[in-house]
Amino acid sequence: MMNIKISKYVKILMMILFVSTQFNFAGGGSIYSRFGLGDLYYFNNARQFGMGSIGTSLSTQSYININNPATISMKQLVRFEISLSYKRLNSKSASSSTINNDANLGTIAFAIPLQRDYGISMMFGLTPYSDVNYNVQEVHDTSKNYSLDHSGSGGLTKLFFGGSVNTGLGFALGATLDYYSGKITYKDGIEFTNASGLHDSFFESKSIYRGFGGTVGLMTDDLSEKIKISDKLSELRFGFNYSFSSNMNVDTTLSTNATLGLQSEVTGIYKQKLPTRFDIGFSFVYDENYLINFDYRNQDWSDFSQDNKINRLKNYSRIALGMEYNRHESTFSKFVKQIVYRCGISYEQSQFSVYGQELNQISAYAGLSVPLGPRSYFDIAFMYGQRGTTENNLLKENIFGASIGITIGELWFVRFEK
Repeated sequence: MMNIKISKYVKILMMILFVSTQFNFAGGGSIYSRFGLGDLYYFNNARQFGMGSIGTSLSTQSYININNPATISMKQLVRFEISLSYKRLNSKSASSSTINNDANLGTIAFAIPLQRDYGISMMFGLTPYSDVNYNVQEVHDTSKNYSLDHSGSGGLTKLFFGGSVNTGLGFALGATLDYYSGKITYKDGIEFTNASGLHDSFFESKSIYRGFGGTVGLMTDDLSEKIKISDKLSELRFGFNYSFSSNMNVDTTLSTNATLGLQSEVTGIYKQKLPTRFDIGFSFVYDENYLINFDYRNQDWSDFSQDNKINRLKNYSRIALGMEYNRHESTFSKFVKQIVYRCGISYEQSQFSVYGQELNQISAYAGLSVPLGPRSYFDIAFMYGQRGTTENNLLKENIFGASIGITIGELWFVRFEK
């Protein structure tokens, strides 16, 4: 006989989920997001964000790691997670600066253990994949009687469904079926400031993306006993995951409103290939309380093309190092002792290349978790990073990011023996 019990925490979280789906405001983002599919997302919850946006070998009972589906093989409880993200961007040129804000709903994920002894688990959810968000105006002097406007909005989202199993051969395997979808709009316009007899005009491109992909992952069992380095080292694990390329169908509408008042609209469908991606990483626990994690990610955007447009993208790579300090105190300990602290650093060679100038980013992270109950946590994380340069008429970006999340674990399925 199977009995399902849903606690008050889940009911509260469902209410938060309903409210948070309405949470989405934007005030502009990076001008570099106009290239390719925009800025990429690296993390799926506030815990990973606080450790440097990592997760290839990061496995725990308390969180869902969708970066590598093999990591959910260790789940003993049904888990639900939701996160929100915020970004403040200070863009500086050689002569001016602007500040923009952007906030969005992050990842929603479920993980359900089906057979705990063999690590058979399933997970599903929704997570952002890319973000396009910029609004730039070129104001010319009054003698030229016009200004130029450039804007872009939208991005891709990934819907995933998959599972994992512990093979009993020293490693776990996992896989997800991924569905990518989204809409990206680009608009360039000219606005006249006096009665010149010319109409304001614009060129607008709307693209709707749809396509399937997949991810496979591997995570080793604890290797600390086999690779004896120190008595204080435990939970040594290696992880690897590979995301297959997705051949997306793109429905595009091109609209033009000319200065003479002529309007036109053209529609078309073309194929677009999303590049493959792989991650490798390792993690270990030192002296019982310190979790160390290292990640490397690579995704080659140099072959990416958009309807035969010139590709301004290159190979993307990223390294990150993160640490977590957890005393593993019981729920009866003082509240302060139950707080978990995190920090991390990362360096990335972004996929953007403008005028032959590579746009690299270095970032620092910090975060913490506070308990909501025996199996549930509230997480908050912050990051500060720098990207770009003011040379060659480019922009240097100072990025402040934040993420908050809630993760809840419940024993929903209880088997009673007759």
